[in-house]
Order: sequence, then C-alpha cells, then structure tokens
Amino acid sequence: MDEYKKQILKDIEFFLYRRDKISVFNDAVEFDALDLSIRTVPFKQAERIERMNQIIATYTDEKERKKFGDICSGINNMLSKMLDNYGDHLGEIYMELSGGKKSAGQFFTPYHVSRLLVELSIGQEDLSGNKILTFNEPCCGSGGIIVATADALNERGFNYTNNAVYVANDIDRNCALMCYLQTSWAAMPAIVLHQDTLTQKAWDKFITPAFALQYPKFVKALGSQSTM
Repeated sequence: MDEYKKQILKDIEFFLYRRDKISVFNDAVEFDALDLSIRTVPFKQAERIERMNQIIATYTDEKERKKFGDICSGINNMLSKMLDNYGDHLGEIYMELSGGKKSAGQFFTPYHVSRLLVELSIGQEDLSGNKILTFNEPCCGSGGIIVATADALNERGFNYTNNAVYVANDIDRNCALMCYLQTSWAAMPAIVLHQDTLTQKAWDKFITPAFALQYPKFVKALGSQSTM
C-alpha cells in the first residue's frame, strides 16, 4: 500500500504553492465518499451531486482537474486492496499532510496500536454461532480502530460482513468521510454519522454498501441506533 500512498502524496504535491495540500486531499476524500454514497442508497442524491459539482468547479484549470481526478482515482485504487491490506490508510495520509489538528487535540491512533486495543477488547469474545456483533465508535476519526476490529475478526475466521454491524460517528466531517470510505471498501456493514457525540446532533449520515445490501437484518440488530 505504500506505493499507492506515495503516488497520492506525489500527485498532491502538484498543488504546492497553488492550494493548501490538506484541502486538496479533503476535497478528494469528500468527492469519492459522495460518489460512493449516491451509488449506494437514494439518500440526499441531488444535494450530494450538487456538492460534487461545487468541488469540481473550484478546480478551474484543466491540469488541476486532471490531477485532482488522479488523486480521487488513486484513493479508490488504494482502498480497493483493503481486504488484503487492512489499515488506516487514509488516516496515515491525512497525518502526513497535516500532522492532525493540534488545536482540537486531533491525533489518530497508529494502526498497530488500534490492532492491539482490539485484540484486548475481543480476545475472550465467544464468536461461535450466527449472532450479530454490534460495535459503536463515538469518536471514529478516520476509522482506524473499527477497521482493526474487522481485521481481527477476519483473522479469527469470523465473517464480519454478515455477522457484525458498526455505528461510527465524528464531529469532524472529513473524519467521518474517511471512515465511511475505509469501512465501505473493507466490506463492513456500517452507519457513519457526521455527529456531535455529546449533544447527539447529527448533520449527515452515510450507509456502507455492505449495510445497504443486508439492510433489514442490520436495522433490526441496531434497533433505535439505525434511525439516527
């Protein structure tokens, strides 16, 4: 996956002295997330298409548009390998570009640490039978910890695509969108919310393809959480 990340970062370097690099990355993540969401469920489609057009419209130069397209494609190509290379790939690129938002205390947990935390959490969990495991991540960041959960479950032979469901949220929209993309490509049934965990005020909701394909089962498993 390192080669994909290097190429994405190289493509973003094209915008040096033209635009803020983290803004370009955030635009690409949002564009890819919105594109995936409108292909997944008929929810806010007109609004999301309009927002995609707004993003593209800010790249007025033909060379800028082409390079922006390369970045969007690079992100999707990288994440398409997720099932063979679990990790917090978007989070790592984000931290490389921005170092996190220090004023907000935003530092993403390194993936190997997330993986260890997951092992400690589910190490003794009984994974037998066909029960559906439910997970809630109230401050998901780019989704590293819940991706690590899928990684650990898969390693133990547990089919998380059919028998696990996730609710994740973050007050930072960019984080929620990174989480949405990574859980989608990891074939994780998830609802990802742009939400203030403390007040429960939610601004947007994204449903992964794996959730949409088994909607009735997972709505039942989540109960009231699925209606947020």
